[in-house]
Amino acid sequence: KAPKLYPPLVRLLPCINNEPDNIPSIFYLSTLNPKVDEALNSISVDQGLGLAAIPIHRDIVFGIDEMGKTKGGQIRFRIQEPKSWPDGWEKELVNQILLCSKNKIAIAALPELCGSPRVWEVVRKALLKCKNNFPILFIAGSWHTDIVTSRGNSSFVNRLSVFSAFDPYESLIIHDKFEPFAENGYKEENEPGTKGLTFLVTSIGVIAFGICKDLFVERASREPKAQDQINAALPFLTVCPAMTATIREPLRSASTLFKISILFFWSR
Repeated sequence: KAPKLYPPLVRLLPCINNEPDNIPSIFYLSTLNPKVDEALNSISVDQGLGLAAIPIHRDIVFGIDEMGKTKGGQIRFRIQEPKSWPDGWEKELVNQILLCSKNKIAIAALPELCGSPRVWEVVRKALLKCKNNFPILFIAGSWHTDIVTSRGNSSFVNRLSVFSAFDPYESLIIHDKFEPFAENGYKEENEPGTKGLTFLVTSIGVIAFGICKDLFVERASREPKAQDQINAALPFLTVCPAMTATIREPLRSASTLFKISILFFWSR
């Protein structure tokens, strides 16, 4: 039996843009789901922590809904599900998840903007087949998700959800991307999250969650905006689903994070 480990102490984290209301979200897994927390503890002691970035079928082409232009002339956009799906994509995804289960992968993740409703329906069915409750944590990539803002307006967020094979119908935590994509003439027109990175305190350490540009957008000082929060929380693992065409920017950001001994789990 694995020894009991107590959640690490998390210091008060700095807010974003010097706004007191924007303190990052911190969740305790022992409170959210003790069984999931105990499972992470046991597997890390018994055989280490297996990680897996799960690919999406190469012929799936998500649609782009263009929503006019910004004042600067960038095309505002939102991602939509494909109009047609390639043959065999569901079986391929289920097999990938069952392979993770067979190999007792503790944490698995889909890339950014790949966790559409149709994809997540297939993921849930696959997780229900994982009788050994692996993967213990499943990051369903992210998706442009409809919300009603505090102002009462309809909008959407780029939302990452974390589930578990213990209960694939109830999310443990969510994270809303706060640095939208804005390159190559396009701008992601999502409602930005306001709390910075999201931190999950577990029995084996702190896990940080961000989406792509949350970690890669740089200041003039050449450091990611999230760096202050990372330095304060000292997570042992940073999970980052992304949808980017190059590895240069992520590697440059990761090299800064690695200076304080953080495992960087990038699902692209």
